[in-house]
Amino acid sequence: MAVFSFGENGALVNPVLYSVGVQPDMVTFADNSTILTANEGEPRECYAEGTVDPKGSVSVVDIANGAVKTVSFEKFSADELIAKNIIIGKANGKILEPEFDLEPEYIAVSSNGEKAYVSLQEANAVAVLNVKKGEFENISSVGFEDYSKVAVDLKDEGEYKAETYENLVGARLPDAISIYEANGKIFVLTANEGDAREWGDYCNEIKDKKAIGSSIRVIDSECAAGLPDGKTVMFGGRSFSIFEVTADGLTEVFDSKNDFEILTAKYLPEFFNCSNNEIKIDGRSQKKGPEPETVAVGNINGREYAFIALERIGGIMIYDITEPASAQFVNYINSRDFTSEISGDV
Repeated sequence: MAVFSFGENGALVNPVLYSVGVQPDMVTFADNSTILTANEGEPRECYAEGTVDPKGSVSVVDIANGAVKTVSFEKFSADELIAKNIIIGKANGKILEPEFDLEPEYIAVSSNGEKAYVSLQEANAVAVLNVKKGEFENISSVGFEDYSKVAVDLKDEGEYKAETYENLVGARLPDAISIYEANGKIFVLTANEGDAREWGDYCNEIKDKKAIGSSIRVIDSECAAGLPDGKTVMFGGRSFSIFEVTADGLTEVFDSKNDFEILTAKYLPEFFNCSNNEIKIDGRSQKKGPEPETVAVGNINGREYAFIALERIGGIMIYDITEPASAQFVNYINSRDFTSEISGDV
């Protein structure tokens, strides 16, 4: 990782190089002198044999003295994580070790810089890092969307047509996360995108025609441990969630459920669940729907708002989250040009 400085006249000063974990994805500040890197450590060839997969980690870089501590997940066992419905990969019938399998995706830091919350997207989880001690304290599952209770559009029928399905859930698999504080408590927000794993001959995504009577994309149970018993598991939750940070981990206080599909169908019915690179209606319904990618929090006139970006159909969902447990939809803004496949703000 390189850190650049700029002089008073804007001139670039020589960079300082730091050795961090494998494949840093997201980088952020914990405080004025501490940088954190989310080191995904993604595998490449031979992953199907479970032999080539670097450790996922977070590096804590003290730019004041040049010290770097890279923290990985060796303290956690597969059995303890699977018991909490945290998804751990399997290859050749063997459950993989968490220190290699877990892949930090995104980091959100508390206002005092003491704790960092790290999304482990493919594991459907968030880890808590004690920044000062340089150690992970716990890992919590972010749960599953229950499609026996939440109606979802899963069929390519050229219109919004949501139904419920027994024994079908969506692993939330959050990408970007954010954090804010309210009433003396810390809350973590997740954008429940979903993400498959495909490396060389290995792929944990398969088509399933039994669950709903037509083809949908689901997690191959032969490639994953920690899935809910007796459930067919899709990728993503098509929602955003709010979790209260407690001594035991994360407690869900709000989830937007099927709001994003209802709202995009209302405002853009001709382009419902289209993709980012084509405007075919229902094109993403059998996969991950609108696909929430990232979430940011901002304070406007004393109220807290969440801004959630939808990767596929596009646009920003805005919610008032001043009272976390009763978050309210405010607006949906989409400035994409739908006159051609890829045009404008895609």
